[in-house]
Amino acid sequence: GVMLAQAARTYVARFGVVPGSRAVIATSHDNAYRTAFALADAGVQVQAILDTRPASDRPIITEARARFQVVFGAQVLRVTGGAAGLRRVTAQTGGQVLTFDADLLAVSGGFSPVAHLHMQAGGALNWNETTAAFQAGEARQNQSSAGSAASLDDLSEVLGDGWAKGAA
Repeated sequence: GVMLAQAARTYVARFGVVPGSRAVIATSHDNAYRTAFALADAGVQVQAILDTRPASDRPIITEARARFQVVFGAQVLRVTGGAAGLRRVTAQTGGQVLTFDADLLAVSGGFSPVAHLHMQAGGALNWNETTAAFQAGEARQNQSSAGSAASLDDLSEVLGDGWAKGAA
């Protein structure tokens, strides 16, 4: 079937259940690569990782390329199957059409910080190309966003920023 990559990883890590035997991972960020590793370590054949981004040499991607077929600039075109489940995933990259036999398509579009309160207070959102997510922009009321909502990614920075803004 088709499911969120994080859910597939949770099935494996928390419940010891594999949601398929042949998987394709479609992603736009690094976190879904961890799903590919978890599925493969649980015995699932990872047919490919389809990454919408351009090629990269980040360590997690280099590790994945040593284990799986990683296709950059990829877009899923369609899935084929029926009542018995998913059978095939068709994608394209650079005008080339690729087909993968799979019974699982795990998709992940990334994470966006929770900026609802910032927006409700009239704050603007800015697009961040690096994180491929909307993040809190200029505040219009007496409020401040902290942590990932304030464009921080490193856990220690997120926690430190939260403590500092909470104490202010």
